[in-house]
Amino acid sequence: MSTAYERYRAERLADSKFKALYVQKRAEIDLIDSILAHIEQRRKQLGLSKADLARLVGMRPEAVRRLLSAKSSNPTLFTVTKLASVLGMQIEVKPSVSAGKLGPKVRKVAKELATAAR
Repeated sequence: MSTAYERYRAERLADSKFKALYVQKRAEIDLIDSILAHIEQRRKQLGLSKADLARLVGMRPEAVRRLLSAKSSNPTLFTVTKLASVLGMQIEVKPSVSAGKLGPKVRKVAKELATAAR
C-alpha cells in the first residue's frame, strides 16, 4: 500500500520536466552525500572524534556532528575542502560525461567561454 506522499511523488514524476529536475537534484544530493561519507570514513580511519575534527578545522563540534551525521547536509565547498585538507585528502573535479552529451545550453556557454578566453 502506498502512502499519500508516494502517490503525490509518482504523480509529480509523471511530468517530464519535473522528473528531469528531480533526477538532477537527486544526483547532486547523492554526490554531496558520497563526499561526506568519504570524509567520515577517513575521520574514523584516523581515529579522530568529530569533536577532534571540529577543533582541527576551527568549527563548532555540533556543526561537524550535524554535517557528518544528518541524513542530508548541504555544506559549502569551503567547508568540504577544509575538512578534506585536514584529513590529508584532496578534492578532485573531473567531467562525468563527454562534452557531446551536455545539453545545448551548456555547450553554447562553454563555446562562448572558450572563444572569449582566446
